[in-house]
This record gives sequence, C-alpha cells and structure tokens, in this order.
Amino acid sequence: RAYVIPRAIERGVDPKMALYIIKYESRYDPLAVGDRHLTCKRTGKPIRSRGLYQINDCAWPEIDDKTAFSVESSTDWALEQMKINPNIWSVWKNRK
Repeated sequence: RAYVIPRAIERGVDPKMALYIIKYESRYDPLAVGDRHLTCKRTGKPIRSRGLYQINDCAWPEIDDKTAFSVESSTDWALEQMKINPNIWSVWKNRK
C-alpha cells in the first residue's frame, strides 16, 4: 500500500480502485499465483495469474515473472492499464 497509493495519485488513478483490485485479486500477496486450473487457448498450457494484480501469462505473455511478482514493476504496469481500461480485471468489472 505504501508504494501503490502515492504512485496511483501521481499517475491520476484512484488509489481506492487500485487497492480494491489488489485486495480481490491477490489478497495483498505479491507472490500469489492463481488460475492454474484454467488452460490457455493460445498455448494449450495451464494459465498462471501472478502477483498483486494477478497478471495472466496467457493474456499478457510479454509480462515476465520478474515484473509480475515485483510490487513496483507490476504496479507501474497495472496503473497504466487502469487508466486505459480497468475492466480487464473481472473483480473491478463485476463489482457491486
């Protein structure tokens, strides 16, 4: 949170949105891995969603593990994505 909030403000992203996405994607665990039960249609391999923002290696193959698991690098990437389309995170798109 100490890194995310000031970076979000600096980038013009609502910090509450960023923290909401982190909370429901990874429960604030930068080493979280999820979605392994799913298969990538493009590769036929199991999917891995990684880090605070659960960056999916099927949808975002250009994002390596070092970036996905780094609080700083993943936050910088995610904040740019949030400015473009925060609905890429289903937890944000489907929030009530």
